[in-house]
Amino acid sequence: MSASPLDPTFRDDLPAPEAYDIRLFLPEPIARTPGRSIWIDQRTVFEEDLFDDRLVHPGPRRRTYVLRRSEAGRGVQWLDSAGKPVEHVPDLLHDIAFPPRVWMSDSAMERSMMFHAARLARGDVLVGGLGLAIYPQFVRYLARPVTSITVVDNNPDILRLIGEPWVKSVGSGAPPITLVEATIESFLSSGGTHTYDTIYLDTWGDLHWRFLAAINHLVWLSESRLREGGQIQAWGLWHIRRALVAMAVELERAPEHWTTLDTSQSPVLDEYMRWRKAQPEGPLTAQEVEAKAGEMARTIRKPGSTELYLDPPRFGRFRTVPL
Repeated sequence: MSASPLDPTFRDDLPAPEAYDIRLFLPEPIARTPGRSIWIDQRTVFEEDLFDDRLVHPGPRRRTYVLRRSEAGRGVQWLDSAGKPVEHVPDLLHDIAFPPRVWMSDSAMERSMMFHAARLARGDVLVGGLGLAIYPQFVRYLARPVTSITVVDNNPDILRLIGEPWVKSVGSGAPPITLVEATIESFLSSGGTHTYDTIYLDTWGDLHWRFLAAINHLVWLSESRLREGGQIQAWGLWHIRRALVAMAVELERAPEHWTTLDTSQSPVLDEYMRWRKAQPEGPLTAQEVEAKAGEMARTIRKPGSTELYLDPPRFGRFRTVPL
């Protein structure tokens, strides 16, 4: 392809008020059940975060949330009142120490981001990550010129509890919808011959520069499954790349942190700091920093080796009530 299929100027981190009240098919609350990776809750909100602002609604809004167990407690040693290790910790106690993670929602921010991307959908569409199926629902709502929608997700509970009921609600109307249980990486790398006009990627849980190299790798994999003139959008990518550049600018102002900064989980920042430390002594201009960090944020890619979400630990050790 002569031109990049990913528009580097595309932004989805902007409010889209028209998306806030579009009626969507959303699952009813589902209680937490042992052996199930997710559960679903609904809450009434009057205000919520919207990128860097606070959105106050004129009236109550019902929001749907997909929750999952926090992984922040991995590696934490639990002890009973006698100081002996506890092998099985009840969900209630685990959730008190490590509150469940909101994994997906139909918040105003999520609706805005999906809406901006959905306005560009055309032809055969491949979606990496189902979530609450907001993106494909907006594609249909906007009556985009779409001929098929294929959604790939590796979580069987998401597909069974959200995807299948939504597809059933759509019925047999065009465009046809296909759900595939797989990671988007394996799907894109499978050697399949089917190509797409639009690929939308949304398989990471946080807008964090730590995941940049893995996202860039997914974009690179996607290019081989695009038709001539095809397009790629990636959830929050413009924002994430700008956040990496902003971090580099801040580090230029605080060289005392260069030796203590842990970059092991961020290949792009790690590569940038290696380059920065190899430069001649003396500060660089903001333009020099932004140019180099921006280049690396766009080009460095690496397969994701860890989960693409952040569940920061809160405790090194935790003692339960007597068991």
